[in-house]
Amino acid sequence: MNSLIGFLQTQRVRRLFQWKYSNWLLGLFWALGLGALLALPTLESEHITLWPAVALAYALFVAALIWSLGAWLTSKKLATLNPALWNRANKRRATGNERLKHRLIKYSVALAISALVAPFFYATYRINYRLELTRTVGVLLPGSDATLSNVCGPIPAGGSVLIYGNNAAVVERFPHTVLLSRSFGQVIGLDRRSDGAVVVLLDMKDPEGKTIVHSGLDGFTVNPHTVIYMERPDRSTLKVIDEYQAELTIRYLNPQALQIAGSFHYPGRKESVPFLPPTISHVCTTNFGEPDVTIQ
Repeated sequence: MNSLIGFLQTQRVRRLFQWKYSNWLLGLFWALGLGALLALPTLESEHITLWPAVALAYALFVAALIWSLGAWLTSKKLATLNPALWNRANKRRATGNERLKHRLIKYSVALAISALVAPFFYATYRINYRLELTRTVGVLLPGSDATLSNVCGPIPAGGSVLIYGNNAAVVERFPHTVLLSRSFGQVIGLDRRSDGAVVVLLDMKDPEGKTIVHSGLDGFTVNPHTVIYMERPDRSTLKVIDEYQAELTIRYLNPQALQIAGSFHYPGRKESVPFLPPTISHVCTTNFGEPDVTIQ
């Protein structure tokens, strides 16, 4: 902060902030910044990429902050309080209290200006974040939760665990099928992206064969025409319910652990069934085979 304030008070910069159109330019920064911020929901609804508008909003608020600080630090009001700028006679009469008063007012107002601008940076971040969580296409990121207690116990180095119900599968070689249906193939699998992130492989469909949720190396896609509910409370979680009440929750607990819960449809059947029947319980598979568990 001190270095920025020192720079803003140099003679060359002082002339810039005392330019006769300086206040107009400051107003323009604020107007355009707020405009970019308020446009984000509209751009999202039109499926227009947000990052240029987000970057523009941040840049304009930075410019507004710098210009506001510069206007204050080079103002005549502050200059009249600075004993260093007084005439020789007044300088001799200046006391330590007057110098302290000048510094206190200078820094207090500068901090107040920064505090007033800070909420606009936070609002830009929060609006962009909340809009991201409404999208039906995205990527789940690892959370920071502790790995849930599970039947497999500690995870080996380089391995990952998928927790489903009270069962768990430890996987060290990818891609890997955890749950296979004899009727239509893979139900749940795991794979690892080039950046090391583990992803759930899943292609959940409704009774007519239309996709409900697809999850793979490229992220997830939710079909808005086959779900009645979708929620992403954070970047690590996806919850959906389809029109026949099949539910799916995927939670990326941490870089080594994922949790999945819910049900799915067999082709042509509207009723949903749990991923595993009640007869399969407290099962731990560790490099068990390919696939780990086979169901009807």
